[in-house]
Amino acid sequence: MIVFRLNEGTDDINRVCKIITHLTDGVYYGSNIVKPLRLGKKSDNVVRPILIKFDDVKVKELIFKNIVKMRPGSVQITVLFFKELVSVLEHITLLKANILLMGDFIFIVHIEIINDENTIRLFEIFDVFQLVNHINESTQSGGGTLDLVVSSADFPIISTTVFPHGVFSDHSLITIKAIIAKPRRTTAKRFVRSWKKIDKDRFVEAVLNSPLSGSCRSNDVDSEIKIFNDELKNIIDRLVPKRVIFDRGERVAPWFDEDCLRAKRCCRTILQKMFNGYK
Repeated sequence: MIVFRLNEGTDDINRVCKIITHLTDGVYYGSNIVKPLRLGKKSDNVVRPILIKFDDVKVKELIFKNIVKMRPGSVQITVLFFKELVSVLEHITLLKANILLMGDFIFIVHIEIINDENTIRLFEIFDVFQLVNHINESTQSGGGTLDLVVSSADFPIISTTVFPHGVFSDHSLITIKAIIAKPRRTTAKRFVRSWKKIDKDRFVEAVLNSPLSGSCRSNDVDSEIKIFNDELKNIIDRLVPKRVIFDRGERVAPWFDEDCLRAKRCCRTILQKMFNGYK
């Protein structure tokens, strides 16, 4: 289990033990924790997540079941939600992209209540933007269709599967099968030099032994500049020869920015440490 945003301190173990004791209603204590470990390099600007390993898988199962009970209840929906939803859908439509909405709508509307004004308003928005809801059965242990999968009418969703609820959560696990065409990156060939590997002493020696260190051969400026460029290029080609690399081009997903890349690297580091243990 991984705990995020827990401020770092010398009492990490004690605080983690208190959290586990609280989440398990006192059934499990610190003795059931193998070892908590901060992931990544220490930094003043980033709070490192804590990886927690238990001596029994039942501890994790009990924690997840109790976390479900701590969720807040539904809140009354406002007109602002529908305005913001329309605004977001309009921007996506201008991009001429397909829409796929998936998530828990417990704070929004119960779509099984057909005559509810919020349900009617939500489906009116779906009709305007030609969206289709693919879930029409109970997805929560208390009853009701709270988890939706909504897509553009021409988005190729092959099938949806709603698993029984009440296993690890009061909500059902929903899986979908869809056909998503992933554009291939265009590969470009480039010539680069390993400038960091250049030997400065050899470079200075080569310049001193070349016509660059002598006097000008003529009063023709263009001729002297050509001699300078040619000699310097010959020296560089000897000391730092060109090599070929293949550039995969820009990312096909415009939203995959540097923050996403850092999050992906952090996740990869966490998984690697989890699989390799605490060595």
